[in-house]
Amino acid sequence: MQIDFDATGSQRSFYRKVIEETRRRMPEKMPLSITALASWCSRPSWLEGLPVDEAVPMLFRMGGESRFSKQPGWTYEPTAPQCSTSIGVSTDEAWPAITNKRIYVFHPRAWSRVALENLEKLITP
Repeated sequence: MQIDFDATGSQRSFYRKVIEETRRRMPEKMPLSITALASWCSRPSWLEGLPVDEAVPMLFRMGGESRFSKQPGWTYEPTAPQCSTSIGVSTDEAWPAITNKRIYVFHPRAWSRVALENLEKLITP
């Protein structure tokens, strides 16, 4: 299961409770993932101690941080351990260099055959 909520600073306490309650009600072996703003993945991080299996840094539509993400192959290394196993990218923005990570690909419009073919070109060496 994955939860997607871009909680503002004032919403984090509420979001933490939602995550904790969701985990409590889930089957024990079911993984719980959340999407995360890239800024959440730096230390110290408010994600520490959350009962999640992974936090997926969304590395697109990054606002003020976008100066890092204009060129393909840019680098991003999170310091919060929850953010180290996967990343989220979008088909319409430059991707960071990706090594040994689960990739969640977002598309700003409805998926189509052409969009999937273009994605295949992006990920096939």
